[in-house]
Amino acid sequence: MFLVSGCSYTDDNQYVDGNGLNWVKQLSKMLDEDYKNLAYGGWCNQNIFNSVYDEIVLNEKPYSKVIVMWSGWERVKFYKKSVNPIAWRRNMVVWGDVYNPEYYSIPPQELSKKDKEFYINRKQKTWKEKTDELSPSLKYYDFDEQIDLNLRLQYILQQECFLRGIPLYYCQGVKQIAIIDEICDMFEKGTVEKHKNFNKYVKQSKWYDLIEQENILEGSFRERYGNNPKLFVPYDSHPSEYGHSLIAKDLYEFIRK
Repeated sequence: MFLVSGCSYTDDNQYVDGNGLNWVKQLSKMLDEDYKNLAYGGWCNQNIFNSVYDEIVLNEKPYSKVIVMWSGWERVKFYKKSVNPIAWRRNMVVWGDVYNPEYYSIPPQELSKKDKEFYINRKQKTWKEKTDELSPSLKYYDFDEQIDLNLRLQYILQQECFLRGIPLYYCQGVKQIAIIDEICDMFEKGTVEKHKNFNKYVKQSKWYDLIEQENILEGSFRERYGNNPKLFVPYDSHPSEYGHSLIAKDLYEFIRK
């Protein structure tokens, strides 16, 4: 049995066409192996890390391997919830909450319309109006701290799995910082530059060289497969069953190599 965790890109219950199979179920068939899925829609990487770390440390089950599909690096743990401080205001307008509600099917099309309306209205506002409407938490946002936090979690989990003799594989679902094009007007020039050159600054983190890069499937979903509409659920940004099949195929080959 193998263990997986992640956000909605991994959750067995979310965002796949009808009763379609997500990448976890498809990979299970390819490997002819059962699995335990800890993923939950909307989770930040702290919650994803906690779920896997607690499972392997406290339960000590003999998992054949661990596969983690990381979520957005800008998401943070706020008590029990995973929230995105950068998208706080947008989520309030679109979802009525700073946290993505528990939708276990394709979200209503009206939500996509509200999302577009938010950005259209935002373009018509002055820079001061844009910044005034942001969550106060955003002024505490620190790019370098978020990079170090996420890489530190990856390193700790890597070491724990190594000590227990469990093969570990990482991949990325959503982009590490998914909404950079919409948030450039929120930050000073230096932070915007770091966002736009994300990979460069990741490699400068003191944690980067401590992580075994050989166990990481490179690129986020869109970076690996593109933006073809058939890759996604209609009116949504989550992978379709076909999109999930590409993830499963790549992970299968990655694991078997």
